[in-house]
Amino acid sequence: VIPSFDYRRINGREFARTGGNTSGENTERPEDEEALSFYQNSGDKTAIPCENSEQLYYLVMNGYEPLPEEGSIAEELLGEAEKVLESIITPEQTEFEKIKAVYDWLTTEVVYDSETAYSSDTYLVKEQAYYLEGVFLNHCAVCDGKAKSCALLLNMLGIPCFRETGVSEAGDHAWNIVQLDDHWYLLCTTYGQKDMTGSLGRIVTNYSMFLTGNGRAGEDDWGYKPQKRPWLYEQLEQDDYDIFGAMGELSGVNLKTSKLQDLIILLDTVTVQTQGEYKVEFEYTGEDAEEFQNEMIEYLETFDNVNAVEIKRERGTVYQVIYVE
Repeated sequence: VIPSFDYRRINGREFARTGGNTSGENTERPEDEEALSFYQNSGDKTAIPCENSEQLYYLVMNGYEPLPEEGSIAEELLGEAEKVLESIITPEQTEFEKIKAVYDWLTTEVVYDSETAYSSDTYLVKEQAYYLEGVFLNHCAVCDGKAKSCALLLNMLGIPCFRETGVSEAGDHAWNIVQLDDHWYLLCTTYGQKDMTGSLGRIVTNYSMFLTGNGRAGEDDWGYKPQKRPWLYEQLEQDDYDIFGAMGELSGVNLKTSKLQDLIILLDTVTVQTQGEYKVEFEYTGEDAEEFQNEMIEYLETFDNVNAVEIKRERGTVYQVIYVE
């Protein structure tokens, strides 16, 4: 979905669809190469044997080259992680595109394991949903498994990314802190997905917690206090990354609207470029979000081919329109 800027179609390039705690991770990046090259064949890291998922995660996060034992779960997991990257990453992509591709994959291809998350079992850490297995083998995980997998994939690409944990009135949570253009941002693939399997038969992405600054992260509706790296929060950018500006530049489509006519032009452009179903997410930059939303709803009701429309409002600025033919 999202034809102009989805991880399976970015700037005209299409990609195939693919079906315990650590600390002190290193942020050293591997050298960029013309062809895709991940840790197991990069040749510039100290190779250390591993056999399970936590060992694999620890080695990648600390800048080592994992050397999985033959037939081990670590070998299977690394192979699956590389398949994911091979399906969504190309050498010419910018770091923003790579981070977004990983975010999109984790928010659309991995179901949140609500059954495990809300279980009364007091020993839930035994569940695969908390580890890489949940994401890469089952495509079903809780926030901790998703945060570990996000950190694994991005560090395999040479992009510094940490798993962070914290507590709020809502309970425990795990998310990520990622570096882009020498600046640090918050990223949460759990909050970044909308389960619409009941109405649309799928999970869709939203960018409410993608490359988010400390200003939004500190708001009451987030509320999680970092436990592992509180010092790094002091280095978070105050403002969000301009993701809609960046996505618009990549897709050649203006994803910022200040009036209804801007939205009409955007939808007309995407409709011309796309066959079948699609999702458009854009940022409203005008001064009267409520009036704009009412106008948008009235306009969208004139479409005969709209089977489902989801309008998502994040602090009055971001909307999501989904078409299913």
